[in-house]
Amino acid sequence: EYGTPLHGEKYESAGSFFGVPVLPARDEPTYRQALAEAFAMDGPVIVEAFPNEREYDELLLKGNR
Repeated sequence: EYGTPLHGEKYESAGSFFGVPVLPARDEPTYRQALAEAFAMDGPVIVEAFPNEREYDELLLKGNR
């Protein structure tokens, strides 16, 4: 297995970490929206992306499987 599962399927994103706002993005439209919001904000912001692991799997080197 490549990676470490940190959260289960029912993971709820936090509204902020250490006072920094968190913008969750679970698909491409919400990722684009989160980036637009992040760049419009003053100060730090976290864009928490949840990539589709099936799409990521295709990026791994096939010889390492």
